[in-house]
Amino acid sequence: MYWKSLMEILPTEDKVLFLEELLEKNEPVRSQFVSRFKRETSEDPFLTKDSLLSYFEQEKAGILRELESLDFVDFDWENYIPRHSGYIPDYEACTHLGEDMVEQVLSGPREEILDFVRQGKVAEGAILLAAVYQACTEAYYEENYAFDDTEDEFLSLFHPTYEAMLEELKSVILNDTQNLVFFDALLCQYTGFEKDLKYFEPLLKPLVQNGKIAGEVLELLAKHQIGEENFPQLVLRIYELMDNRELWLAHARRSFGQEKELAEKLMAHYLEKGDRANFLTTAEEVFTIYPHTLDQYILENLDINQQRDFYKKVLRRITESGRELTAYKTLKELLSPQEKELFYTGIRDKVFLARIFEVENRYDRILQMVYNNPDSWDLNEMILPILPVYPTECFGVLENKISKSLANERGRSAYTRIVGWITLLGKIPGKSEKAKDIITKTYHHKPNLPALRDEMRKAGLG
Repeated sequence: MYWKSLMEILPTEDKVLFLEELLEKNEPVRSQFVSRFKRETSEDPFLTKDSLLSYFEQEKAGILRELESLDFVDFDWENYIPRHSGYIPDYEACTHLGEDMVEQVLSGPREEILDFVRQGKVAEGAILLAAVYQACTEAYYEENYAFDDTEDEFLSLFHPTYEAMLEELKSVILNDTQNLVFFDALLCQYTGFEKDLKYFEPLLKPLVQNGKIAGEVLELLAKHQIGEENFPQLVLRIYELMDNRELWLAHARRSFGQEKELAEKLMAHYLEKGDRANFLTTAEEVFTIYPHTLDQYILENLDINQQRDFYKKVLRRITESGRELTAYKTLKELLSPQEKELFYTGIRDKVFLARIFEVENRYDRILQMVYNNPDSWDLNEMILPILPVYPTECFGVLENKISKSLANERGRSAYTRIVGWITLLGKIPGKSEKAKDIITKTYHHKPNLPALRDEMRKAGLG
């Protein structure tokens, strides 16, 4: 990085002068500086495991008290402001009111958490986040008309704060000593409640920045008897920072079924080492465990000749789930006629199936689809490829649709569909005169249909 090169060549007095100016003009940096070196040069009675746990209990109790004081039965309808001008069912309005009340309670801790982090007081911000989490999980209501599950809803409303904290951490200079105190406090608090710890893994990972703290965190996990299955991503990061590839690989093998990120890293490891056998074994398991999520990665690392069957299976799922015509053009060369027919029966998207038949030049199959699904909402897209191939048949289908709709349907949505069919008639080769005749008859339909005429004029048909 260029700034590191500059650091090496600049004289010390220039660097000190720059730091002084930065501290004077940048409050967040100044707060981090003061917090960091004040604590490193003097005793800080607040930053101990016991003091953090005491702060946790104090804040949790206060937030819990505020949450449980919220009334989700007798709502303040006089001050209710609808989210939009359309119809809002009562149950949805109750949810909106409940969300507003909860967000007001959580707004205070949010600002405190972010302020702590900006000042470099990451341990305090992190333990306050844990206090909010615990309050959200403990809140109880005898009656509640706002939420199906208060815990899920509260944590969902709090999630933007969690994400904002993670973003703030990227620009903060971390202090390993402070972070270790937080780790110790958090693990102590949740010993016996390991399932809750999973919530904090995205926060804990960025706090482990080097091999030294990685080893100390590993010791804390052992001290509190926290199994590695509770922190699969964190433990993998610890072994990586400790540069222990043996433990890294063993953990990745044990845990890749829990976390997609570990699965991808394990496959990448095998590819880097040229271990095709273990890559393929793992890839086949991953293909089953994580449908659709890593299919493209797996496909890109398969040999179409050496792993033909597996390649075909992966490509088939990519084609189906992603509706990928480009993928199908490759897939069709690998499928037998019988396999193609089986593949077609599994496709529920009629438009995509019509596009496949277009690639195969099976326009007769598209026509049959149109005949079998005349009332499909996707008729216009299905019929489009065969307009020049079966002009008479397509004209008949569309003319019949227009006639039936004019006889039985009214309203803007119906008229929009009619205009769509008339527009398609104009695209059929050799049928322009007949199309003009239908346009005229439709426009002058008796009884008069002003809204239909308006839709036709907007489409340039009037």
